[in-house]
Amino acid sequence: DACDGSGVEGGGTPSVCETCGGSGEVRRVQRSMLGQLMSVTPCPTCRGEGRVIEDKCRACAGTGTEEGEAEIEVQVPAGVSSGDYITVRGKGNV
Repeated sequence: DACDGSGVEGGGTPSVCETCGGSGEVRRVQRSMLGQLMSVTPCPTCRGEGRVIEDKCRACAGTGTEEGEAEIEVQVPAGVSSGDYITVRGKGNV
Protein backbone atom coordinates (compact mmCIF):
# COMPACT_ATOMS: atom_id res chain seq x y z
CA ASP A 1 0.00 0.00 0.00
CA ALA A 2 3.02 2.29 0.12
CA CYS A 3 2.62 3.04 -3.60
CA ASP A 4 -1.12 2.29 -4.04
CA GLY A 5 -0.22 -0.28 -6.72
CA SER A 6 1.62 2.16 -9.02
CA GLY A 7 5.10 0.85 -8.22
CA VAL A 8 6.31 4.43 -7.72
CA GLU A 9 7.57 5.48 -4.28
CA GLY A 10 5.00 7.69 -2.59
CA GLY A 11 2.18 6.61 -4.92
CA GLY A 12 3.12 8.79 -7.91
CA THR A 13 2.73 7.84 -11.55
CA PRO A 14 5.31 6.18 -13.82
CA SER A 15 6.97 8.30 -16.52
CA VAL A 16 6.35 7.77 -20.22
CA CYS A 17 9.31 5.94 -21.76
CA GLU A 18 11.38 8.36 -23.84
CA THR A 19 12.80 5.62 -26.08
CA CYS A 20 9.46 4.39 -27.44
CA GLY A 21 7.22 7.35 -26.58
CA GLY A 22 4.95 5.13 -24.50
CA SER A 23 4.11 2.62 -27.23
CA GLY A 24 6.28 -0.15 -25.79
CA GLU A 25 7.66 -0.88 -29.27
CA VAL A 26 10.73 0.22 -31.19
CA ARG A 27 10.52 0.30 -34.98
CA ARG A 28 13.65 -0.06 -37.07
CA VAL A 29 13.91 0.33 -40.82
CA GLN A 30 16.63 -1.64 -42.60
CA ARG A 31 17.49 -0.96 -46.20
CA SER A 32 18.53 -3.77 -48.48
CA MET A 33 18.88 -4.36 -52.20
CA LEU A 34 15.28 -5.58 -52.27
CA GLY A 35 13.87 -2.48 -50.54
CA GLN A 36 13.12 -1.52 -46.99
CA LEU A 37 12.30 -3.90 -44.19
CA MET A 38 10.68 -2.63 -41.00
CA SER A 39 11.04 -4.64 -37.81
CA VAL A 40 9.09 -4.01 -34.62
CA THR A 41 10.59 -5.18 -31.32
CA PRO A 42 9.74 -4.61 -27.66
CA CYS A 43 11.41 -1.49 -26.28
CA PRO A 44 14.64 -2.43 -24.45
CA THR A 45 14.32 0.50 -22.02
CA CYS A 46 10.82 -0.21 -20.67
CA ARG A 47 10.64 -3.89 -21.74
CA GLY A 48 7.45 -3.28 -23.70
CA GLU A 49 5.56 -1.57 -20.86
CA GLY A 50 5.62 1.95 -22.34
CA ARG A 51 6.38 3.45 -18.97
CA VAL A 52 9.45 3.73 -16.75
CA ILE A 53 9.56 3.90 -12.96
CA GLU A 54 12.40 6.20 -11.89
CA ASP A 55 11.90 5.99 -8.11
CA LYS A 56 10.77 2.40 -7.40
CA CYS A 57 8.67 1.67 -4.34
CA ARG A 58 10.73 0.00 -1.63
CA ALA A 59 7.88 -2.22 -0.45
CA CYS A 60 7.12 -3.82 -3.84
CA ALA A 61 10.37 -3.11 -5.77
CA GLY A 62 8.39 -1.32 -8.50
CA THR A 63 6.05 -4.20 -9.33
CA GLY A 64 2.95 -2.65 -7.77
CA THR A 65 2.14 -5.90 -5.96
CA GLU A 66 3.14 -7.43 -2.67
CA GLU A 67 3.02 -11.00 -1.43
CA GLY A 68 1.73 -11.63 2.03
CA GLU A 69 -0.52 -13.67 4.22
CA ALA A 70 -3.80 -12.64 5.82
CA GLU A 71 -6.85 -14.41 7.15
CA ILE A 72 -10.04 -13.42 5.36
CA GLU A 73 -13.52 -14.90 5.29
CA VAL A 74 -14.70 -15.95 1.82
CA GLN A 75 -18.03 -17.34 0.67
CA VAL A 76 -17.11 -20.23 -1.65
CA PRO A 77 -19.79 -20.84 -4.29
CA ALA A 78 -21.06 -24.36 -4.95
CA GLY A 79 -19.18 -26.27 -7.65
CA VAL A 80 -15.72 -24.84 -6.92
CA SER A 81 -13.06 -27.54 -7.12
CA SER A 82 -10.03 -27.94 -4.91
CA GLY A 83 -7.13 -25.92 -6.35
CA ASP A 84 -9.33 -23.36 -8.13
CA TYR A 85 -8.54 -19.67 -7.70
CA ILE A 86 -11.10 -17.19 -6.45
CA THR A 87 -10.73 -13.48 -7.18
CA VAL A 88 -11.79 -11.34 -4.24
CA ARG A 89 -12.56 -7.70 -5.09
CA GLY A 90 -9.77 -5.50 -3.74
CA LYS A 91 -7.66 -8.48 -2.66
CA GLY A 92 -6.37 -10.06 -5.87
CA ASN A 93 -6.05 -13.82 -6.30
CA VAL A 94 -6.81 -15.90 -3.22
